[in-house]
Amino acid sequence: MGKSSGIGVLDKTMLILTTVAEEPCSLNELCERSGIPRATAHRLAVGMELHRLLSRDTSGLWPVSYTHLRAHET
Repeated sequence: MGKSSGIGVLDKTMLILTTVAEEPCSLNELCERSGIPRATAHRLAVGMELHRLLSRDTSGLWPVSYTHLRAHET
């Protein structure tokens, strides 16, 4: 998993972000590439989508979303 902060949910969230930043992927691909169990990956990805860290396109791929950064631009 790489670096560990000792905060499991944060480490998994960062793993998801780095995984989809390399290449947008489906939930199945995300699980295969990250090693995160499907239910956990889905729960975190949906939460990250809600917070605009990820988005899901019409083909079901999860790319990183940069709207959370633009929302704070002045």
